[in-house]
Amino acid sequence: MAGEASKVSSTEFAPRRRWSRLTIGSRDAVFFLAIAALLLAAVLVSVFRPTSSPGAVIHRFDAGTVRTLLTSPADPRTLYALEGDRLRVSRDGGLSWQVLLDRPGWNATSITADATAPDTLYAAGSGMVERSEDGGRTWRPLPGAALPGSDIRFILASPTDTGVLFIHLVSGAFYQSDDSGATWMPRDSLPGEAKTVAAAQRVCCQETLYAAVPGSGAWVGSSDGRLWQRILDSPLAVNAVAIDGDGRLIVGTDAGAYATADRGKSWETLALRRPIASLATWPREPGTIFAIDSDGRLYRSGDGGKSW
Repeated sequence: MAGEASKVSSTEFAPRRRWSRLTIGSRDAVFFLAIAALLLAAVLVSVFRPTSSPGAVIHRFDAGTVRTLLTSPADPRTLYALEGDRLRVSRDGGLSWQVLLDRPGWNATSITADATAPDTLYAAGSGMVERSEDGGRTWRPLPGAALPGSDIRFILASPTDTGVLFIHLVSGAFYQSDDSGATWMPRDSLPGEAKTVAAAQRVCCQETLYAAVPGSGAWVGSSDGRLWQRILDSPLAVNAVAIDGDGRLIVGTDAGAYATADRGKSWETLALRRPIASLATWPREPGTIFAIDSDGRLYRSGDGGKSW
């Protein structure tokens, strides 16, 4: 009984024999030295363990080489990575990658996929907009496309409407095409060069657009031409934005990933606390987020960023 436990005589814990002096080479000495070494190792691990675990790395790219990370609209296991003048593809959720296109001198800076025709990809860069209809294996310039500018930073396809494209220029100018890039209409300019742009689902005949502008935070606008509004004014460098399948905006910064479900009124800190360079989500599977950090490490979360 519990009450009886307090009555145990202290003599029961008295040593039954005297300790003999340990000498190097004895089995007792080796045993206790091993225990001491294990204890010391545990202390050192606890002292020098990082304050937050970055999660499991599923792939490693060369640092700073991936310009765009893209998920296929048809299959969350298919990802594309625009890496320099090469286009890589993964068919197993990012675990392994193959070179889909190796085109020296290809100056594409961004790729995107048509929401209703997943094998149709678009690429844009300095003085070029191209289209692929075979999943990125071959590319052709858009026929008759009158480009509004030569320095295209980013291209984005509508997540709902086929043929609707947005491009962002280094100058901050923003354009929209409703005919797969044959013609372009000007929209309100951003206050600087955005690294990435993301679009939410269309509501009431317009789409909500989000942009990551380093040095200026995260911005929200719409495809009907309304002014851009800043929703995250932070000294942190905002490098990437993506829309989760549940409608949340995911933001990647130099200090990690954050999420908001109310257009920036409140923010949730996600578990990945690494400098984020690229983000990608799969709208049909809420909670699936891919991130590449500044060292080229690729992470995946299946629970909205709670774990990676």
